[in-house]
Parts: sequence; structure tokens; C-alpha cells
Amino acid sequence: EAAVAKDPKFALAWAMLARTYATITWNTTELPYVEYAAKTRAVAQRAIELGPDLPEARFATGVVALQLDFDFPRAVRELTAAAQGMPSNPTVFGRLSQARAYSGDFEGAVESAAKAFDLEPGQYTYANGVFSALVVVRRFDEARALARDMAARFPGNYLAARKAAALEATITGDLSPL
Repeated sequence: EAAVAKDPKFALAWAMLARTYATITWNTTELPYVEYAAKTRAVAQRAIELGPDLPEARFATGVVALQLDFDFPRAVRELTAAAQGMPSNPTVFGRLSQARAYSGDFEGAVESAAKAFDLEPGQYTYANGVFSALVVVRRFDEARALARDMAARFPGNYLAARKAAALEATITGDLSPL
């Protein structure tokens, strides 16, 4: 807020403010959702007006489309443009994976989730995104291998430790491995 107050034409600051507001709006249980959602949309729109080709502005509008408007085709378009401009940002690919999945492009979701995980292999959230996408597309052998890798890679994470058993229960319907 201070950056856009100091320089109202600073497109990157508007984009980052939109991302911040989107996170607050998405996660809030205390603040007025409708008010913050409107504020987030306005800030993202301002970022696009000032920097229509700025990847961060496209990311901000993609996040608004994904998390607030549930306009998944628009989210895919915006987040794809953001990913092209920020090819080493795992957060962009993680959100793109979600947008693709919600749009019904599950193979694309696997691809984007894998890119996020490749960029930040120490992040459980990205590993889980790949795992979940693989299960949805029924690529169970790859999901099994990833579950074993996740258990080894994240030894203190209970969810990672039980991925393989949960997968087998999903595939077979037998809950005894859990």
C-alpha cells in the first residue's frame, strides 16, 4: 500500500498488492469477504491497466480469476501468460496447475504441477500437487513412485509418510493399509 501511495503508476507494486489482497481474501474468516474481493479485483485491474504485459500483473489477474471469480478458463489464460513471463516461478506453475485441473485439463495440471515441483523440489505443497494430479489421471505407477519419494524427501511430514498407503486404499478400496 505504501508503494502504490508513493508511486501510483508503479504497476509491479499494484500487482503485488493484488496478490496480497487475494491471499487475504481467500483465507479470511474474520474480514468482510465481499469488501476484500472487490478491493482485490480493483487492484488487479489497476495493475493490468498500468502493465498489461507485466507477468506479475497477469499473475494477479489469474489469481483473481481462479480464487475469487472461479472463472477457470480466464485463470488458465492469465496464468499461462504469467508463466511465460516468469518461467522460474514455482508459485505461478502451482496456481496454473490448479486452474488447469478446475478447467478439466488434468494432463495439463500434471505438467504444470511437475514444473512447480521441479523448480522447488523441497516444497511439500508442490510434490502433493503432482501426486494429486497423477491420481486424478490414474497414472498410479508414477503416483506410487512419487509417494515413496515424498516419504523419503519429507521424513518429518506425516501426510507424506502415509501417501503410499492412502494411494493403495484409493486404488483398491481396501482401507487396511491405512
